[in-house]
Amino acid sequence: MSIPFKIALCVLSLCVLTACNKNAADEVSRAVATTPAHATVALSAQTKTCLKEYGVSYEQLAAQFALFQAALQKDSPSEASALISYPLRVNLIKNGQHVSKVIKNTAQFTMRWPQLFSDGVKQKILAAHAEDSNQMICNDLGIGFADGLVWFYGDSSAQIYVVNNIG
Repeated sequence: MSIPFKIALCVLSLCVLTACNKNAADEVSRAVATTPAHATVALSAQTKTCLKEYGVSYEQLAAQFALFQAALQKDSPSEASALISYPLRVNLIKNGQHVSKVIKNTAQFTMRWPQLFSDGVKQKILAAHAEDSNQMICNDLGIGFADGLVWFYGDSSAQIYVVNNIG
Protein backbone atom coordinates (compact mmCIF):
# COMPACT_ATOMS: atom_id res chain seq x y z
CA MET A 1 0.00 0.00 0.00
CA SER A 2 1.50 3.36 -1.04
CA ILE A 3 2.12 6.19 1.40
CA PRO A 4 -0.45 8.51 -0.29
CA PHE A 5 -3.12 5.81 -0.06
CA LYS A 6 -2.33 5.22 3.63
CA ILE A 7 -2.50 8.96 4.29
CA ALA A 8 -5.87 9.16 2.53
CA LEU A 9 -7.18 6.34 4.73
CA CYS A 10 -5.89 8.11 7.82
CA VAL A 11 -7.52 11.38 6.74
CA LEU A 12 -10.86 9.66 6.34
CA SER A 13 -10.47 7.98 9.75
CA LEU A 14 -9.47 11.25 11.41
CA CYS A 15 -12.42 13.06 9.89
CA VAL A 16 -14.77 10.48 11.34
CA LEU A 17 -13.08 10.78 14.74
CA THR A 18 -12.80 14.57 14.81
CA ALA A 19 -15.82 15.50 12.68
CA CYS A 20 -13.50 17.65 10.60
CA ASN A 21 -14.69 20.06 8.01
CA LYS A 22 -15.46 18.33 4.69
CA ASN A 23 -13.59 21.02 2.76
CA ALA A 24 -10.41 20.39 4.76
CA ALA A 25 -10.72 16.66 4.19
CA ASP A 26 -11.26 17.23 0.45
CA GLU A 27 -8.23 19.50 0.31
CA VAL A 28 -6.00 16.96 2.02
CA SER A 29 -7.35 14.17 -0.19
CA ARG A 30 -6.48 16.25 -3.28
CA ALA A 31 -2.98 16.86 -1.92
CA VAL A 32 -2.56 13.16 -1.26
CA ALA A 33 -3.84 12.31 -4.73
CA THR A 34 -1.21 14.55 -6.33
CA THR A 35 1.63 13.00 -4.33
CA PRO A 36 3.67 10.66 -6.50
CA ALA A 37 2.73 7.03 -5.86
CA HIS A 38 6.39 6.13 -5.60
CA ALA A 39 6.89 8.55 -2.69
CA THR A 40 8.22 6.78 0.34
CA VAL A 41 9.19 8.05 3.72
CA ALA A 42 12.55 6.84 4.93
CA LEU A 43 12.41 6.82 8.70
CA SER A 44 15.45 6.32 10.88
CA ALA A 45 15.56 3.31 13.17
CA GLN A 46 15.24 5.67 16.16
CA THR A 47 12.13 7.31 14.67
CA LYS A 48 10.55 3.94 13.84
CA THR A 49 11.17 2.76 17.40
CA CYS A 50 9.82 5.99 18.86
CA LEU A 51 6.63 5.86 16.79
CA LYS A 52 6.17 2.18 17.62
CA GLU A 53 6.48 2.96 21.34
CA TYR A 54 3.82 5.64 20.97
CA GLY A 55 1.62 3.28 18.98
CA VAL A 56 0.96 5.85 16.27
CA SER A 57 1.73 5.67 12.57
CA TYR A 58 3.73 8.19 10.60
CA GLU A 59 0.89 8.30 8.08
CA GLN A 60 -1.63 9.29 10.76
CA LEU A 61 0.61 12.08 12.00
CA ALA A 62 1.35 13.29 8.48
CA ALA A 63 -2.38 13.42 7.74
CA GLN A 64 -3.03 15.46 10.91
CA PHE A 65 -0.20 17.81 10.03
CA ALA A 66 -1.59 18.23 6.50
CA LEU A 67 -5.01 19.10 7.95
CA PHE A 68 -3.38 21.69 10.20
CA GLN A 69 -1.48 23.16 7.25
CA ALA A 70 -4.72 23.38 5.26
CA ALA A 71 -6.43 25.23 8.13
CA LEU A 72 -3.45 27.57 8.46
CA GLN A 73 -3.39 28.20 4.70
CA LYS A 74 -7.10 29.10 4.74
CA ASP A 75 -6.65 31.16 7.90
CA SER A 76 -9.33 29.03 9.57
CA PRO A 77 -9.01 28.84 13.35
CA SER A 78 -12.20 26.76 13.56
CA GLU A 79 -10.71 24.00 11.39
CA ALA A 80 -7.37 24.15 13.21
CA SER A 81 -9.14 24.03 16.57
CA ALA A 82 -10.54 20.57 15.81
CA LEU A 83 -6.93 19.31 15.78
CA ILE A 84 -5.93 20.86 19.10
CA SER A 85 -5.80 19.32 22.54
CA TYR A 86 -6.55 21.93 25.19
CA PRO A 87 -4.92 23.43 27.07
CA LEU A 88 -2.58 24.32 24.19
CA ARG A 89 0.84 25.66 25.10
CA VAL A 90 2.22 28.33 22.78
CA ASN A 91 5.88 29.27 23.15
CA LEU A 92 6.86 32.61 21.69
CA ILE A 93 9.32 35.45 21.95
CA LYS A 94 7.95 38.68 23.39
CA ASN A 95 10.21 41.70 23.95
CA GLY A 96 13.25 39.46 23.41
CA GLN A 97 12.14 36.96 26.09
CA HIS A 98 10.85 33.42 25.67
CA VAL A 99 7.28 33.30 26.96
CA SER A 100 4.80 30.43 27.27
CA LYS A 101 1.09 31.12 26.95
CA VAL A 102 -1.68 28.67 27.71
CA ILE A 103 -4.73 28.66 25.47
CA LYS A 104 -7.49 27.04 27.50
CA ASN A 105 -10.21 26.45 24.90
CA THR A 106 -11.48 26.93 21.37
CA ALA A 107 -12.84 30.41 22.12
CA GLN A 108 -9.43 31.64 23.33
CA PHE A 109 -7.71 29.93 20.40
CA THR A 110 -10.00 31.63 17.90
CA MET A 111 -9.73 35.01 19.60
CA ARG A 112 -5.91 34.85 19.75
CA TRP A 113 -5.42 33.22 16.33
CA PRO A 114 -3.86 36.34 14.74
CA GLN A 115 -1.27 36.60 17.53
CA LEU A 116 -0.48 32.89 17.75
CA PHE A 117 1.22 32.58 14.39
CA SER A 118 3.76 35.13 13.21
CA ASP A 119 4.12 35.39 9.44
CA GLY A 120 7.54 33.73 9.64
CA VAL A 121 6.28 30.75 11.63
CA LYS A 122 3.19 30.42 9.45
CA GLN A 123 5.38 30.30 6.34
CA LYS A 124 7.72 27.72 7.90
CA ILE A 125 4.79 25.48 8.85
CA LEU A 126 3.23 25.83 5.40
CA ALA A 127 6.56 25.14 3.67
CA ALA A 128 7.18 21.95 5.67
CA HIS A 129 6.61 18.64 3.93
CA ALA A 130 5.16 15.80 5.99
CA GLU A 131 6.84 13.31 3.68
CA ASP A 132 10.24 14.75 4.70
CA SER A 133 11.01 12.77 7.83
CA ASN A 134 14.03 15.04 8.45
CA GLN A 135 11.53 17.71 9.47
CA MET A 136 10.03 15.43 12.12
CA ILE A 137 11.21 14.94 15.69
CA CYS A 138 10.13 11.97 17.78
CA ASN A 139 11.20 11.86 21.40
CA ASP A 140 9.87 11.66 24.96
CA LEU A 141 8.08 15.02 24.48
CA GLY A 142 5.93 13.77 21.61
CA ILE A 143 6.20 14.16 17.86
CA GLY A 144 7.18 17.45 16.29
CA PHE A 145 6.78 18.54 12.67
CA ALA A 146 8.22 21.53 10.80
CA ASP A 147 11.46 21.25 12.75
CA GLY A 148 9.56 21.23 16.05
CA LEU A 149 7.23 24.17 15.47
CA VAL A 150 4.13 21.97 15.89
CA TRP A 151 4.01 19.14 18.46
CA PHE A 152 1.56 16.25 18.56
CA TYR A 153 0.69 13.88 21.37
CA GLY A 154 2.11 10.47 20.65
CA ASP A 155 -1.17 8.61 21.04
CA SER A 156 -4.09 7.58 18.90
CA SER A 157 -5.60 11.08 19.08
CA ALA A 158 -2.49 12.61 17.47
CA GLN A 159 -3.68 16.05 18.56
CA ILE A 160 -1.54 19.19 18.67
CA TYR A 161 -0.56 20.24 22.17
CA VAL A 162 2.29 22.74 21.60
CA VAL A 163 3.01 25.39 19.00
CA ASN A 164 6.40 27.11 19.00
CA ASN A 165 6.03 30.59 17.53
CA ILE A 166 9.68 31.53 17.70
CA GLY A 167 10.47 32.19 14.05
